Amino acid sequence: MKIFYYKKSTCQRLQEYLDNYIPWYLGTEDADEPPDVNLETGILKSGDEMQEYRDSLIWGRSDIANADISNSLTVFHSFNELSRHKATDMRLWVYETHQCRDYVVSRWLSDATGKIDIANNDDAATQETKNKIERHYFGGSLRSLLRSNAIARLWWNGKIAHETDPENPEQFLRILLKNQDIRQQIMERVSVASNMEILKTIYQVLLEDENTNNGALLERDSLRAWMRALNKKGGVLLLDALSESERLNLFQREAQKILEQHN
Repeated sequence: MKIFYYKKSTCQRLQEYLDNYIPWYLGTEDADEPPDVNLETGILKSGDEMQEYRDSLIWGRSDIANADISNSLTVFHSFNELSRHKATDMRLWVYETHQCRDYVVSRWLSDATGKIDIANNDDAATQETKNKIERHYFGGSLRSLLRSNAIARLWWNGKIAHETDPENPEQFLRILLKNQDIRQQIMERVSVASNMEILKTIYQVLLEDENTNNGALLERDSLRAWMRALNKKGGVLLLDALSESERLNLFQREAQKILEQHN
């Protein structure tokens, strides 16, 4: 599988000249595009295949959860031969976000009606808007790729869903993406997202809760309190060193305590 990506120097130039091309990043028709935006390096999946995945992405913000589920599966299947190590290379994902500009704009730089909040010219570009562009088109560390890069985050959703529940990755995504706070608490904790034994146990407890308590543990305050409690336990115990049954019992007990406190 050949994959296109930018050279590191191209990524640096795009970030360096970002201020001059705000209108392009906001999707303005006929705006001057950044230099080298189509200057790829690398190789290995045909252009037709890559364009097919890009055309399959669901745009807009009318049903974000379902769109993110579908898009996560689409992106993962298109790059399913990537290793975790290669998927941490920002050059690949910066290239993809720049090829998927319309999706990035509709998902991250527009409101629910599709309106972009600021006028599409350099003078009106606020620092907040530039920060959004940097977050969703670029991203450097693993945490920022998991959290913010518009295409990388979709691949990581799909990757972890297939590792956690290979028989039903969509079911995992329906819990993970029920709201953004759930994803933040689970996926954006690199220590959790990179530890499959811990993640599988968290998922098992959340799935049980969804089926028996109508997702009470997924409520914002309950989930945050539960994750804090598990973090405290992890400071005393090596959670991934516990047997599967010991770890499940511990996680269930802590969940029950939290639910009792919040009822």
